[in-house]
Amino acid sequence: MTDELYKTLTAKNVKHRTHADKLEPTYFTEGLPNREGVKKFDLNKAYKYAMRNIPTLYGLDITQRITPTKKLNGSGLYYVEPYDKGGVLHGANWYSLEILQYAEEIGEYFKIKYVINTTTRRNQFN
Repeated sequence: MTDELYKTLTAKNVKHRTHADKLEPTYFTEGLPNREGVKKFDLNKAYKYAMRNIPTLYGLDITQRITPTKKLNGSGLYYVEPYDKGGVLHGANWYSLEILQYAEEIGEYFKIKYVINTTTRRNQFN
């Protein structure tokens, strides 16, 4: 990973979190502020389940760069600015292609600024 990517992905505003489109319902966290239709999960408890059920893992190497873009174009991490906060997108940040496709499906709108193209491989843990 290049120094540029390391600094970008470890910045304070970049959350260390795992997104999965399907988590075990027992990990649902009651009592957190909620927006209608948005489920919140305790990812510390759900991490093992999520890692075993994510079909594809992203990889970064020294060839990946941050590139300006305005559209989704293949697997990668995209820096987006959502027009409405509080859904699956929690503000301007880096998100995977899959979470952005899901956001589009449920009607969330966002502006795409950058992409980090990634390598992908089958998840060996599932």
